[in-house]
Amino acid sequence: MTPSDSSPLIRNRFIGVSILVASLLFITWYGMILTCGCSGQPGEGGLEGRVTIGPLCPVEPCNATQETISAAYAARKVIVYDTDGATVVRTLSIDPDKGYRTTLPPGEYVIDIARTGIDRSNDVPRQVTIRTGETVRVDITMDTGIR
Repeated sequence: MTPSDSSPLIRNRFIGVSILVASLLFITWYGMILTCGCSGQPGEGGLEGRVTIGPLCPVEPCNATQETISAAYAARKVIVYDTDGATVVRTLSIDPDKGYRTTLPPGEYVIDIARTGIDRSNDVPRQVTIRTGETVRVDITMDTGIR
């Protein structure tokens, strides 16, 4: 094999490695976008927060199972309203460990909870301003009224 015969082989290997490296860089970049809490669409902003629900038992210490805790969070929602406080824009599920997160177009919104029973919170309703590329955090503590 002469040096000129190996040239196409080297070129093909180089192209293959280049495609592999470009693919890995794209996958890494895309994964970072999905997990960074950045806005999902160009021109959108983010809304996120942690939610604490309690008490879940009438007596402390509470021996609620993980299933009971998960059910308490699944039964409650964070609601995003238009500025009128009546038009629902989004209904968000709450994860006991991660809270809630969504993207929204820039604008004014009212954040509240869907009350279950006698649930209440001093943290909401709250008006927020969503700006492009920014994330607003609204942490919520819900009082279940259990005593």
